[in-house]
Amino acid sequence: MNKKRIILASTLAVLVAPTVLGNISNDMTTPVQAATTTTDNTIKNPIGTVDYGGAYTVDANGKQTSLFLSGKSSWKLGKSVLINGQRYYEVATNNYISSEHITLTDGMPVVNPTMVKPAVDNQIGTLSYAVKLVDAQGNPTGRTLPAGSSWKLGGMYNIGMNTYYQVGNNEYALESGIKTSIPATSNNQSNTNTSTNTNASGQIGTVTYPAQVVDETGHLSGVTLPVGSSWKLGKVIGIGMNNYYQVATNEYVPVKNIQVKGTSNTVGQSTPVNTTINLYSASYILDDNGNNTGKTLPAGSSWHADQKKTMNHYIYYRVATNQWVTNGGYEGSSNSIFSNGSIAITLNKDITLYDTSTNSLTRTLPKGSSWRVNRSVQNSKGQYFVQVSTNEWLPFNDGSIQDYAGGNTIVSGLKYAAAIEPTFATDVIK
Repeated sequence: MNKKRIILASTLAVLVAPTVLGNISNDMTTPVQAATTTTDNTIKNPIGTVDYGGAYTVDANGKQTSLFLSGKSSWKLGKSVLINGQRYYEVATNNYISSEHITLTDGMPVVNPTMVKPAVDNQIGTLSYAVKLVDAQGNPTGRTLPAGSSWKLGGMYNIGMNTYYQVGNNEYALESGIKTSIPATSNNQSNTNTSTNTNASGQIGTVTYPAQVVDETGHLSGVTLPVGSSWKLGKVIGIGMNNYYQVATNEYVPVKNIQVKGTSNTVGQSTPVNTTINLYSASYILDDNGNNTGKTLPAGSSWHADQKKTMNHYIYYRVATNQWVTNGGYEGSSNSIFSNGSIAITLNKDITLYDTSTNSLTRTLPKGSSWRVNRSVQNSKGQYFVQVSTNEWLPFNDGSIQDYAGGNTIVSGLKYAAAIEPTFATDVIK
């Protein structure tokens, strides 16, 4: 098993952990094991900014450690030492970075944002992955925008050595993680019309999939409603070829992403079957109309079914009178949740990713973030993973992912669609 690669990325921020650096002094005379300590009195507050590409640190004997410093991150430096004739600076206890991999300054380098190009009217940016925001000086704001979310963009700026789009007041997102677009202008008179279906007015709708909010012309507002959140619904209107529920003044979300409380507007016709289904996850029992009864059948149990039909896009089987459960099969020719392409998931907790290129655990995706996925696998240990990028896979289980019913329907769908790869991550995920 490869060592975990620790990537610490906070662009142009001074990364100082009190428990690690508490004993580091700028006194350049303290001996360090095999290293030869030297003195430099010209720099009072040494800061090292790591070159592009990043670099590993070494210990006092010149042996590479597992601590990786990401490119353009800045570090408060401790004592200066010579290791094998080369100058290094201490960044943590017995962790040294070569002077060849950093730019040394006396105090934090001054960063001033420089405009590359002004804002483009109505330009929207969609994040390819979760992006941590920085302020105009390149300091982290503490706010992270989730993958798949869309935002109205301001101007493009150079901050330090990186390029950013402005997405808020003194908030900037890394340009490399943003896919830009300019939505086509809709004509209200020809493309937008109020539906005759006004039954939703005043009712409560629960988001079943992350729902991007648009105005009545179809332009993205930059807001995405999370799975499981509930909203009082207004009128139904048509925008382009789709219908939308009103959730606020001039704010609309797709009808297909909303489940109206007490109704099931996506229940199909039942057909007879004679089969036994196995439940990959605990399944809520729905009644004939798609309403949640509050009862569940346990994961791993098997049930004989005499009818099936689609409800909320999933295939449900009747296992008793007025009782329907799903094993994760999805409507469509392949019965896979990916029948119509990638889907969006939202995390119920922080989850650390598995990287196939390094066979190791890497970065952690935060609770509440949303991601588009298009493939799932199962290994010989019965562990499940879903792909979030080329080499990155998210391990998941019951309760990991937000679900419209608070249950495991989406998880069941991902498990149902999983390809069997017996040795996948078996030596990493215990």
